[in-house]
Amino acid sequence: MFDTSEKSAPGSLLKSGAPKKTLLKEDALGRGKWVANLVGLIEAYPGGDSLTIALYGRWGCGKTTLLNFVVEALQEKAHDRIVVGRFNPWNFSQQERLYSAFFATVARLLKKTDKSTKTRKASAALDALSLATAPAALAGLGFISDGVKTLAKMTEKYADSLGDIEKVKDDTSGALRKSEKRLVIVIDDIDRLTEDEVRQVFQLVKSVADFENVIYLLAFDHNMVAQALDSITGNEGHAFLEKITNVVLRVPPLTKRQVRELLLADLQSYANRQREYNWDTQRLRRIIDVAFNNFKTLRQMERFANVLAATEGLTATDFDFTDHVALSIMQTLEPKLFDFVGSNPKLFVDDIENRLARRKEQNKLDKAAVDEELQTLKNVSVDDVKELLGAVFPKIDNLYSSYGSESSWGKAEWRTQGRACASFTTFSRYFVFEVDEGELSESDKAALWEGAKTVDALEGYLRTLSPEKLFSVYEFLTDIDAAAISEDLLRNIVTATIDIGDEFAVLPGLDDMFRGPMLQAMRALNVLLKALPPERRFELVMEVFARPPKSIQVPSEVAFLLAKKTEGLFVDAQIEELRRICRGLYQASWERGDFVNHPAFLGMLPDWIGREEPSPDVVEAIRASLANNDAKFLELLGRYENQRFSRYEPDRFNTKYLAQIYTPAEMVERLESIRDNPSFDAERPRVEELLQELHRESDEEDAEPEPFLPVPPQAVPPMTDLPSVE
Repeated sequence: MFDTSEKSAPGSLLKSGAPKKTLLKEDALGRGKWVANLVGLIEAYPGGDSLTIALYGRWGCGKTTLLNFVVEALQEKAHDRIVVGRFNPWNFSQQERLYSAFFATVARLLKKTDKSTKTRKASAALDALSLATAPAALAGLGFISDGVKTLAKMTEKYADSLGDIEKVKDDTSGALRKSEKRLVIVIDDIDRLTEDEVRQVFQLVKSVADFENVIYLLAFDHNMVAQALDSITGNEGHAFLEKITNVVLRVPPLTKRQVRELLLADLQSYANRQREYNWDTQRLRRIIDVAFNNFKTLRQMERFANVLAATEGLTATDFDFTDHVALSIMQTLEPKLFDFVGSNPKLFVDDIENRLARRKEQNKLDKAAVDEELQTLKNVSVDDVKELLGAVFPKIDNLYSSYGSESSWGKAEWRTQGRACASFTTFSRYFVFEVDEGELSESDKAALWEGAKTVDALEGYLRTLSPEKLFSVYEFLTDIDAAAISEDLLRNIVTATIDIGDEFAVLPGLDDMFRGPMLQAMRALNVLLKALPPERRFELVMEVFARPPKSIQVPSEVAFLLAKKTEGLFVDAQIEELRRICRGLYQASWERGDFVNHPAFLGMLPDWIGREEPSPDVVEAIRASLANNDAKFLELLGRYENQRFSRYEPDRFNTKYLAQIYTPAEMVERLESIRDNPSFDAERPRVEELLQELHRESDEEDAEPEPFLPVPPQAVPPMTDLPSVE
C-alpha cells in the first residue's frame, strides 16, 4: 500500500492549521479554475452600487486559503484597476473597536486609489471618523494613520460633522467614482464573532459603508451566522442573509479522490518514518475506507496528521501502526468516543472472565454499553464506527456479527504485533502512550537479545526483571518464530532458563496457573526446543544438565513434566536418562540440606522416590540421613504441616503423603522420643499437636498406603495448554 523503501528522518511535522500562503499554482486541490471564475466576475462588475459576495463554507474547509488565492489573483491581474484590502473583525472586540478599525482600513485603501484632493479629503474624513469612534486605549496601536491627529485639526469641518455619516459616505463614494478604481474588501472569520458583532459587521457592509465602487467578499459558515442572526431577526437569519448578500458562492467540497490523495499522502509520510512494517493488509484497508468516507475538511485531515506526528516519538517502536492509525482517526473525528474507548477496556478486549464466566450474558451487557455510546456520535455514522472498532478489536466484530462468530482471545500474533486487542496492558499503551511496566518494549526486547549473546549476561538480565516482566519475556519467546533464532541464541536462552529458573518468583495476587513466570518459561522451552532437530534437543538439554544447573525444579519440570506432556520432544530412552540425572540433582541437594526447604519440594520428592515404583534405595537413603538427626526429621515433617493438598482448607498434618518414608507408628514412636528429649522443650507444643493428629489416624495404621501423588502448593501446575509448534 505504501512505498517505504526510502525512510525519511523524523522531524517537526506538526501542521498549524493556518491557511495556506503558497501560490495558487502550488495548490494541491486544483481550484485555479474556480478562483479565475470569481476574479473574472469581480473584474466584470460595472461598478456603481456596493456589491456583497458571500463565500459559504464550514469551519476547516479551506475558506481562508481560497480567499488568499483570490487576493493573489486580483493583485496579480488587476492591480491597476482594483485595490484589495483585508479586514478581520475577529481581531477586534466591542462595537467601537470594530467600527474604528474598519474606518481606518477603508481610509488606508482609499489613499491607494489616487492622489486627488477629493480622495485626500474623503480619506481624512474616514480617518477622523475612525479616531472619533476609537476607544482611548487604541491610540498609537496602529489601527489609525499616523497623521490622524494633525488631519483632524486641519479638517475641523469634518470633525464638526462626524455625526453625519451620509456626508462621509458621499465624499468616499465620490472619490471612488472619480478615481475609477474599485475597492475589494475581504472580510473573514465572521462566524467566529458574537451575535452582536455579527450584526455590526453586516450593518457596516450594507448600511454604514455601502460605498459606491466597493465589493465586499465575505467568508463564513452559513449555518453558524444564520443562527447568530436568528436572535435579532425573529428566527429569520437565513432569510436575512439572502437579503443582504448579492452573490452566494460555496467553497467547493473535497472530492473523494482529493480526500484519498491527501490522506494517503499523510499516511505515506508517516509510514516512511517508521520501522519495518507490513502496511499492505486488509485490516488497514478497512480502516482507510472509513477515513475516506468521513473526512470532510482539510482541517480534519491536518488534525489527523498532527495526532500521528505528535505521538510519533512515543509510538514508533512499540505500537501496531494499523491500530494507531485507526484510533487516531477516531480521536480526530469522534474525540468523545476515543475517550470512552480508552476508559472502558473491558468492553473492547477479551479476557478470561468474559470468555469463561457467563460469556453470553456479559456480551449482552457489553454490547448495550457500546450501543449507548454510539448514539452520541457527531461526525461518523454508526456503521462506520463499528467497522473502525471491529478492525481494531475482534471482540466488537463478535458482538455485532450476524453469524454469532467468536473471536479467539490472546492470539500469539496479536501479542507479537503489540495490538491494542492483545491484552489490557497493550490496550493501555494506545491511550497513555507508554508501555506498561510489566510488558516488553522494543528496547526491552533489544536488551534481551543483547543479553542472550552469553549465558552469564542473560542470567544477569533475567535477574533484574520483575515477575510481570519475566512472564512477558517468556510469553514473547513463546510467541515468536523460534526457527528464526540462531542456535547459539537459542542454546543460551534454554541454558539460562534451566540454570536459574528456580529463582523466578510467582506473580502476586494472581494464580500461577494463568500468569506464573515458571509455567510460561516451560511453555517457551517447549517451543524453543521443538525448533531444533530431535537429536539436537536432547544433546542441548544434556549439555545444560551437565553444568550442573543451579536450579533443580526447572530440570525436574523438563524431565518429568515437559517431556511427558509434549509428545515427540524426547524419546523414552532420552526421558529416562534426563530423569536419572534429575534424581542425582535431588540427591545432591538433599545431601547439602537445601532440598527439603525448596518451595517445590513436595512436588519433586515423589519424582525422586518414584511415583509408580518407589525406589527402596532412595527411601533408605532418606531414612538413613534422618536416623540420628531429630531436628532434620522435624524439618521434613514440617513440610507436611498446614499445607493444602486439595481444594479445601489446608491439612493440619497430612500423614498419608509421608507413608512411603515412615508409617504412622514409626512417626509416633519418633515424636514421643523427641517430646521426652529436654533439648526439644521449645518444640514440645508442636510435637504434641502432631501426635494428636497421628493418634486420630491410628486405626488406619495397617491400611494400604494411598498412591503418593501430592499436589504441590508452589510447584508448576500441569501444563494442559502447551502451545503446539506447526
